[in-house]
Amino acid sequence: MTDFTPSLALFNFLPVALTGLALWFLSRHVADQDPAGRGLAWLGGGLILAGGGLAKASWKLIAATEPAWPSVPSTVIFTGR
Repeated sequence: MTDFTPSLALFNFLPVALTGLALWFLSRHVADQDPAGRGLAWLGGGLILAGGGLAKASWKLIAATEPAWPSVPSTVIFTGR
């Protein structure tokens, strides 16, 4: 059972959205300074946003809305059932 509620899990998307906005401004700044590095800046920003924040916030939302889900993998791994 998780210790956070669905409303708290949804609140975790706020920092992800603000980070995305900051990375967008940063990517635009990089594109203005070095047009050749624009693609790399977008790629790096996208990997940070999707691989870190969005994945964690999505996992928390899934775990908070489906209380039986987190215990299923541990039950299968440790008991073999």
